[in-house]
Amino acid sequence: MTDKPTPEETPTERLLREALNARASLVTAQSLRQDTPPSRRLRRLRPVLTVTVPLLGLAAAVAIGVVRIDGDQVAKRDDTPPAATLTATPSPSVSPSPSPSPSATTSDSPEAPAATAGTPYTFQKVGLEIPDGWRIAESKDTLRLCLMSPGAPAGATYNQCQPYGVEIAAYDTEVLPNVTWPSEANLDSASGWSHQPFCALWDNPYAPTELGAVRRVGAPQRSVQQINGRTASMTKWQVDCSGKQFTARMWGFHKEQVFVVASGLKAEYEDGLTTILNSLDVSRRGDVLGTGKAGDIKVQFGEPTSTTVDGTETVAFQVTWTNVGQTSYSHVEPVVAGQHDEQEFATPTGPVEERIPTGTLERKDGSSWTALPLRMGTGMDYAGLGRSAAFSLAPGKSRTVTYRMKLTTKDHMASLNMVGQAFLDTSGGSYTKIGDVASYVPIHPHS
Repeated sequence: MTDKPTPEETPTERLLREALNARASLVTAQSLRQDTPPSRRLRRLRPVLTVTVPLLGLAAAVAIGVVRIDGDQVAKRDDTPPAATLTATPSPSVSPSPSPSPSATTSDSPEAPAATAGTPYTFQKVGLEIPDGWRIAESKDTLRLCLMSPGAPAGATYNQCQPYGVEIAAYDTEVLPNVTWPSEANLDSASGWSHQPFCALWDNPYAPTELGAVRRVGAPQRSVQQINGRTASMTKWQVDCSGKQFTARMWGFHKEQVFVVASGLKAEYEDGLTTILNSLDVSRRGDVLGTGKAGDIKVQFGEPTSTTVDGTETVAFQVTWTNVGQTSYSHVEPVVAGQHDEQEFATPTGPVEERIPTGTLERKDGSSWTALPLRMGTGMDYAGLGRSAAFSLAPGKSRTVTYRMKLTTKDHMASLNMVGQAFLDTSGGSYTKIGDVASYVPIHPHS
C-alpha cells in the first residue's frame, strides 16, 4: 500500500515518509525471531539511507528514538577542558600536581580564573586541593602561596591575601624570628598576628598608623590537630582594630615547616578553608630542617604572668611538649633552664657588665613545687633534672607543665633567655635530645 501525499505535504516530508515506510517494510516475523542477528540485506540498506539522504536518515532515527540513549550519555559526559585552568607565577619550585586531573599552568598574570572543585595542586612539595571558585594569587618569592576566596575583589593580588584568602608558606631552611611572616615564632608567640601589624577587616583592610591601634583581645587559643597523619599546631587570636574586631588563625607543621594563615576571612568561606586544610599533604616534605629525632617533640613557652611583692618578682609560665613526630615515646623528660651563655645586663649606674642572674626556678609537680637550678651548667647534668617529671607522649599528644621564677631587684633584667628541651631516659648517663627550643621570659625591669 502506498500512501498518497496530502496537499500540504512538502517534498522533504514526502521523502521522509517514503524512507520510513521503506524501513518499516523490512520488519517481518522472520526478523523478529529471538537470537537471530540482523540479515545482510538490512546492513546493505544502511549506507543507502545515510548516503542518499543523510539528513533525512538522521531525522528518521531521532523520530523513532534510535539514538536517544547514546545522545543522553554524550551530553552528560564533561569532555571540555577547564577554562584556562589554574595559573601561577613561574617558578621552578612550584609545580602542578602529578595527576590525571587538570593541573596548573604558569602565567605572568597576577590574576587567575577560578579553579574547579577539588582541583589538585602542588606547592613546595605540599599537596592540596583548590576549592570550587577559589583561585591562586602567588607570591614572587615562591615560598608563599595565596588561595583567594570567591568573595575577593576583582584584581586582588597576593598582597591582599588577608583578609580575602588563605596564605600558605613552606620553608626549606630555618627562618629568622620576627623577620619572616608567617613562621613558627609567630605561631608560638602570644600575639603573632601583630608581627605585621595589619587590620584584616573584610570591609576595610588597612595598616594603621596610630601606635597601639592593633591589640589582642583575650588570650590566644591553642590546640593540636591531626591533618592527613601529620601533627599541626594551631593558634587563634581575636584582634581589635580601633574598635572593630577580626579573628586571626595560624596552623603550623613543625618538622615540615609549613604554615597556613587565615585572618579576617568571612564565615561564608569557612567550608573552603576546611577543604584546603583537610587536603593538605605534607608527607613529601619530610624533615626539611634535618633535625631527625631531635625535632620530634615541639617545645613551646606560654605567656608569663608576673607579680612583685617586697622587691621580689615572681614570674609564672607554662611550657608545652607536643609529639609532632611519628614515634610514640614512653619516657620523655622535660627540661627548662636559663641559657648557660653569659648575658649582658644594664646596671643602675649605666655601664654594661656581664652578670649571672640570681633567683630560683621551680617546677610544679602535682600540688607541690620542685626546686631547679635557674641556669644551665657547662655540662649536661641539668638534663637529668627532668627525670622525676617524665611522661609518655604518643604522636599528636601534648603535656603542659607550669614553672615559676623568683628574681630580686638586683638583677636589673628586662628578660631572661630560656631553653625548653626534651630528653629520652637519662638514667644511664646518656643524653638523647628529642626536642629543643630557645625562648625568653620577659621580666619587668627594676629600678
